[in-house]
Amino acid sequence: MKDANENSEAQVGGLVREFTAFHQCLIELDDLMREYRKPLPFPFDDFRDTIERCEKSIKPYAENLIDKKMNLSKMVYTIKYMGKEKEIDGLRKQISGHYQALQMCISFLQL
Repeated sequence: MKDANENSEAQVGGLVREFTAFHQCLIELDDLMREYRKPLPFPFDDFRDTIERCEKSIKPYAENLIDKKMNLSKMVYTIKYMGKEKEIDGLRKQISGHYQALQMCISFLQL
């Protein structure tokens, strides 16, 4: 259980950092595009949907796993997390795919 606890806490922490960086990147790009009075160079709906899914999926785990001492709630969320690893991995892959799309869009932008 100790390995599962450390693993789930580390993975959720990593996903929170990736999600936060992705979200911040979108905010900064949106601000920049507004400054130049240009639309975002991609349809935002897919990105927004991913952000919403990430928030919904990781919030309870972040609140109950990261930097918490072992208690009943953390044990329950550690076990629940083990059942959600595929979903979490899918979100991580979606974020990576969105990053690649953003990089392509940004590389072709001419402001």
